[in-house]
Amino acid sequence: MLVEEIMTPLIVSINADAPLTAAARFMHSNDVGFLPVRDGGRLVGTVTDRDIAVRAAASGCDLSQTPVRDAMTQLVVTIGRKARTREALQVMERHGVSRLIVLDDDDRVSGVVSMHDIPRVVIE
Repeated sequence: MLVEEIMTPLIVSINADAPLTAAARFMHSNDVGFLPVRDGGRLVGTVTDRDIAVRAAASGCDLSQTPVRDAMTQLVVTIGRKARTREALQVMERHGVSRLIVLDDDDRVSGVVSMHDIPRVVIE
């Protein structure tokens, strides 16, 4: 099975300079817990709801004044949409991540695949 068959299409992202409150609202309104982070159109990281809660809020940051870049993960791990799901799982394990940004043939973000998507497919 191919990554593109199980990925969640993802067309939303957030600017690295946006406040964390904007990221949290954006996640809430789009029903996602993960956003690619861009700086001038370039993919520079990812931010999760957990990053906001654990890295920022729990340490006392003012979420309305703290930019996304201060809580994001800078490691961006990607995979092509035509990759096999087994390869996606191997990449996740190698990098210690639970989500991969999926790139289309022109290296544009087209979706996200999570570790939770893969076992469901294997079982089916």
